Amino acid sequence: GAVNGVTLHATGDYYVTASSDKSWAMHDLERGETLLVTADGTAGYACAGFHPDGMILGTGCDALMRIWDAKTQANIVTLEGHTAAITCLAFSENGYYLATGAADATVKLWDLRKLKNFHTITPAAGGAVGGLSFDYSGQFLAVGSNDLSVYESKGWSTVASFTDHKA
Repeated sequence: GAVNGVTLHATGDYYVTASSDKSWAMHDLERGETLLVTADGTAGYACAGFHPDGMILGTGCDALMRIWDAKTQANIVTLEGHTAAITCLAFSENGYYLATGAADATVKLWDLRKLKNFHTITPAAGGAVGGLSFDYSGQFLAVGSNDLSVYESKGWSTVASFTDHKA
């Protein structure tokens, strides 16, 4: 199936691809070979992202956010809360938080130390969330949906919105 997401490990030695064929795969960059394929999705995988320390991997599969142990490839936790397919994810720079965006037009913010959703953002412009990115300091989160909004991470209020894209 189509590759919908890719993430590079912190060491630069490995990368993971997420596919619509209900699998994700880990690849060795230097040797150019696939190390393993995990085909256990209930639906296609839409995104993947390594935690900044490289010890865990996040994947979005339908409305479920799965966290995997990068060494053993064991699913260590599944986060539920979205009502539609997860489309993107981003870990904060310190690794404490995970943001997930979905077709339900919401961004869920998860505290990885407590494994719970502590805040939900509904972008004012609406529409499926197609991209997320924390800045290098972790002070801001950019959210792409029907516009681009930037939120500050202390109170999750909107700092700026950009409506330049027309489609």
